[in-house]
Order: sequence, then structure tokens, then C-alpha cells
Amino acid sequence: MKILIFSKSNWNIYNFRKGLINKLINNGYEIFIISSEDSYKNKLIELGCKIYPININNKKINPFFDFFLLFKIYNLYKKINPSVVLHFNIKPVIYGSFVASLLNIKHINMITGLGTAFISKKLIKQIVKFLYYISMKKSNLVFFQNLDDKDLFIKNKLIKNENTKLIPGSGIDLKYYDYKPYPKSDNIIFLLISRILWDKGIKEFIEAAKLLNSKYDNLTFQLLGPIEKGISSEISLQQIKIWEDNKIISYAGFKNDVRPYIEKSHCVVLPSYREGTPKSLLEGSSMGRPIIATNTTGCREVINDGINGYLCENKDYISLANTMEKFIKLSLEEKIKMGKQGRRKVEKEFDEKIVINLYLDSIKKITT
Repeated sequence: MKILIFSKSNWNIYNFRKGLINKLINNGYEIFIISSEDSYKNKLIELGCKIYPININNKKINPFFDFFLLFKIYNLYKKINPSVVLHFNIKPVIYGSFVASLLNIKHINMITGLGTAFISKKLIKQIVKFLYYISMKKSNLVFFQNLDDKDLFIKNKLIKNENTKLIPGSGIDLKYYDYKPYPKSDNIIFLLISRILWDKGIKEFIEAAKLLNSKYDNLTFQLLGPIEKGISSEISLQQIKIWEDNKIISYAGFKNDVRPYIEKSHCVVLPSYREGTPKSLLEGSSMGRPIIATNTTGCREVINDGINGYLCENKDYISLANTMEKFIKLSLEEKIKMGKQGRRKVEKEFDEKIVINLYLDSIKKITT
């Protein structure tokens, strides 16, 4: 049986869906992939996937470009003729669902997050809502990573409740992100792993760092992640260098393997304005690090406040700074205990095996 995976990039598929792909192939499925081409193409081929590259502009809607994108998707779907398509990310979900519906191909969507379009109040928000509405009418199943996103779609009549199911994000590979002993160094490292965008709470992280650096001399605030260009909330490399020159933060750039940075850190932070289920928090918890995040959609599901980390107010750097200071004042034993509680939580609720089994059961259900 042919399974087609349509996502925004090879990197995204390999880093978020590798476990699912391996399980599908082991179960006898033939895997095809449509995505923007990057250096991870060969890694997917090594897994046993057949790759069909396509140029997707994930950062904005261009009617002329997107019309031809739809045409290419249509031709590829007809050529591959899959039994089921798995859609991930905004454009693949919208355009892929539209084409799959036209061709009567069964498909499952995952809403991995609503992106900047749903945070803003601009016209683009209404356009994206309309596109979701017309494209997902015939979706066999839509996975949501948190209840808030699911309720929002149902409230706006973008999808029927009976076609939806909650899923614990993309899950986490507990062996790959194995528990690591807590560092006992006096210097405390706060690590923020994300795309370098204002919407990820970078401004709040910087302002909190300024406040805390004025009170303590043993703190390091580290940023890790890719700089995104062509997005309304982008942050320039020049701005990051200014922060580094002023000794506010250190920037490690984009890393394929974040584990060495998490292992050296004392706390993983994500003051994001809205998420699906943030993988960086799952990675930190899985490796036994306390986590701090905003009390907002996607983040609050990962944190039991005061147990495996702390929640702070959204878009409030003073609240973030106070929460980080609360963590600073914990004893070493309390920090270690908090990290171990995080590991237990992801083992119980966010193991990627849970996600994989949900996909296997759903594929079987809609094809029999």
C-alpha cells in the first residue's frame, strides 16, 4: 500500500516523522514524499522513501505562485496514486487536502500549529481560515496537537468535531533524547531553542535576561535555532550580534543535534506566543531539564506548573524574569527533582510510540 507524506521540507519530515516512517516501512507500506528539497533528501532515501521535490513558499501566499503549486501537487498525486496521504504544516494541509478531495484520495491532516497568521488580526488571517474551510471538508481525519486549536477550528466551523482527534504533538524519541545527569556547575544556563522569530518570545527572553543579568553574575542566556527570512516576525542576524556584543545572550546558530546544548543547560525556556506542541520543551524534559514557558496554547499542555517546570504570563518579560528567578532560587536537589518529573511526564504522555500507533490505527481504519 502506498502512503504519501506531504510536508514543507525534507528536514522537517526527517526530524519529526522519522520514527513514523520507519514503522510504516517495517509494516510493509511503500512511502512517497513530497516536500521542498534540502540536504536531508538523502537521509530520507536511506530510510527507504521515494522523493518528489516541490518548491513550497511557506512564508507567504502568492496567488500566481500558489496556482502553479496546486497544479504540480495535482499532477504528483495522480502520478503516485497513494492509498492515503498524510499532510503536515499549513500549506501542505490546505493545498494537499484540496487536491486529495478532488481526486477522492483518503487523507489525514495534522495541525502542527496555526502560525503567525492566527496570531495576527490582519486580512491574511481571514484568508487562511477560508482556505482551511474549503480544503478540509472531505478530510478523513484531522489530528490536533492541543485542545485550544481544535476548539478554534470547530468554533469557526472549519471542521466537524467527529472528524478530529487529539494527539500528543509529534511525540519524542525517548532513547534518542535520553535522560542526562543534571549539571552541577554554579553558572546557570537558560537555553531557548526555536526559530529566531519575535513570535517565539525572543524579545521577552532578551528583556528578562537584561533584568536578571543586572542582579546575578552567574547566568548565561543562550539562543539556538535558525534565522528565518521573509517572515513578518523575523529577527536579523545584525540584531542578534548587537545582543551578543552587549553580552545579553550568546547565539549558537542552527544545530542539527541540540542534545549537547540541552545536556549542558540547567533550564529550557520557551516564551512563545502560541504553539502546537513545542518539541524543544519535550526534548528538554526528556533529557531531565526543568522547563519554563508561557501559559498559552501548546505550552501549557507540556508543563505541570511547579512540578516539571513553571508557567509565566504571555508577552510579559517581567513575569518571565520573575519565573526564571524563582527557578534560580531553587536548591540543586529541587532542580534535579523537577527535571526527573519532566522525564516521567514525557514518558507517560508524549512518547512518540503513542503518536505512531495512532497513525497506524487511523490508516488501517480509513482503508478497510
